[in-house]
Amino acid sequence: MARRILFATSAVLAVAAATGVVAQMPTFFPGRRTALIEGRVTDVFGNSFVVEHDGERVLVETGPEWHRRVEVGVGERIKAVGRRDDDVFEAFRILHEDGREVTIRTPDGPPPWAGGPSRMPR
Repeated sequence: MARRILFATSAVLAVAAATGVVAQMPTFFPGRRTALIEGRVTDVFGNSFVVEHDGERVLVETGPEWHRRVEVGVGERIKAVGRRDDDVFEAFRILHEDGREVTIRTPDGPPPWAGGPSRMPR
């Protein structure tokens, strides 16, 4: 399982590098560790996708698919609340153009998928 996750992450990063995805500094909320990015989805890689934000391409991650599948479509306009971590933007919440809202995790503490699928409540 760990090999599959490592392989999937490596594949996403390789595609992101090949397509020129650049994580840029998103709009930060003063006094908080969270930020907001918004724009059009240009590419989707499973639970990761690229958003065109202020003229830059930002790779947004929403956690592993085995935890929860997050559906976004190419061309869709979204807002994402989360934080920048190295060269990616970790989304806590996705707001779709049609009003749907998906909460992925809270900004505090480890994500609910930490420890792998065997640690998930049944």
